[in-house]
Amino acid sequence: MITGYHALVDPTRAGRGVRAIVRMHCYGPTCLHRVTGDDCSVLLVVVEDIPAFETLLDRLSIYGQSTSSMVLDDLLPWSPVLPPGAVGPTSAA
Repeated sequence: MITGYHALVDPTRAGRGVRAIVRMHCYGPTCLHRVTGDDCSVLLVVVEDIPAFETLLDRLSIYGQSTSSMVLDDLLPWSPVLPPGAVGPTSAA
């Protein structure tokens, strides 16, 4: 059964050359997704450049204290999650 469709977009070619992980320590219960641990949420963000990233962090600051890590490289490419025992497509090396 097909439950969705996935398009793999190159963020850099789409004008979004800066990727970062932002962890939030929130001031209140305003977060959309809760996670375990010290953070109230974790976001993967993609923005045009460093000034846009700074603007994003400024916008997020009303919700809590943020900590960020820049994404330098993808060590594992995106791949679909398959049901147990399913055989998926293999990538040519």
